[in-house]
Amino acid sequence: MVKHAIAFYGIPLLVVTMAALGGTGRVLAKRRRGSILSRKKKRMMILAANGALLLIPAAWFLHYRASTGRLDGVFQLVQIFELAVGLIQLNLMRLNVRDGRMLGRAPRQA
Repeated sequence: MVKHAIAFYGIPLLVVTMAALGGTGRVLAKRRRGSILSRKKKRMMILAANGALLLIPAAWFLHYRASTGRLDGVFQLVQIFELAVGLIQLNLMRLNVRDGRMLGRAPRQA
């Protein structure tokens, strides 16, 4: 039941949300340049690639295996892999939030 909800409701919602966040980031960045913004853009590309190439297929695979009752070692291995990639994703998002807050700070006046 949970894997079904993730596979059929969570993934489309996540894809739309990530696209909206990427679009918002591009609009807010406009013509800004700098190392912080460059790091954020690189992280966003990694986040998108990890999600599209690793997490979405893993979620579909786990859903299929769970729906057929095949909760074997392969299922557990893919689930551990999915959790590890998810932790990497969370860390990349945390770093982007940190850098976004740094970009949002007003420059100090002497």
